[in-house]
Amino acid sequence: MNRRTLLAGALAVVSTALAQPGTPRPAPHPLPDHKGSVLVLLLGMPGCPGTETATVFLAGYKSAIPGGVSILRLDVPPPDGKLEPATNNIGIPRAFDTGRVIATKLEFFFYPTLYLLDRDGVVRFAGSCEPAKVKEMVAEVAAEEPGAPKKMYTPPLLALGAPMPEWSGTNLAGKAVTLASLRGEKATVLFFGAVSCPFSNKALESLPKLAKDYAGKGVSVTIVTRSAADAATRSLHAKAAPGIPVVADPMDAIGKAVCHVPAVPFFFVLDGTGKATARQPFTDAAARAALDAAGGTPAGGCATSTGAG
Repeated sequence: MNRRTLLAGALAVVSTALAQPGTPRPAPHPLPDHKGSVLVLLLGMPGCPGTETATVFLAGYKSAIPGGVSILRLDVPPPDGKLEPATNNIGIPRAFDTGRVIATKLEFFFYPTLYLLDRDGVVRFAGSCEPAKVKEMVAEVAAEEPGAPKKMYTPPLLALGAPMPEWSGTNLAGKAVTLASLRGEKATVLFFGAVSCPFSNKALESLPKLAKDYAGKGVSVTIVTRSAADAATRSLHAKAAPGIPVVADPMDAIGKAVCHVPAVPFFFVLDGTGKATARQPFTDAAARAALDAAGGTPAGGCATSTGAG
């Protein structure tokens, strides 16, 4: 494996964290001081409500963690922003990934994300910080005997080439819809977002042009939102993505139970038969690259760049 020295030689990262979102692969501890122990690693940033809530839980949990388990919060700046290292006492050890190098290796893309790494440096879980679930996972991993089978806790995403299970829901007008009724003739883009997520709301703005550019190629675009079909949700989507069908999924029954979406914004591309040809965090470039790779070059133009974001 390739080794790179990070943060003025204090930290090191070995290549390959999670090869694909939601598909756990062996991944090294990003902080060598914790190699050989179980590590509960929270990636977040100051001022993020979710980060602060998770930090309060971990600070309280610290006194009850099993032996051989370490807790660390790693503050990460936004992709286009800066991070001012804070000095306040948060109740747990804290480090700073000001260059987003460790975050990039771990394919971190939503605030906050909790990672559970075992003694061998394998990422066993990456997702939201749910206290009861965290305690259960940590207890099980801490109690493992050497050489025991490794249980992966992150739900696997729909495999590429596999058909997406049929699902049903309601649109923002309260009418019943099904996956079959929303699919395009040649391909389907399913965008998963939430009104409460600013990254999702920003991404929405690119969907109308995406839908227009690929409409002549038999491609449909649908939004699945984790938000309720209330006035605020209808208003936001009417302004940001007019004309794009929206399925309300406030209980995350589709995103979590059917598709195992790790976080939003996220998207799937399905081919004409409903099989997944792409699934990853959403950027306009990534969605276009996935459609072009599936043969959905925009109507009346050349293939767009395949440089997914």
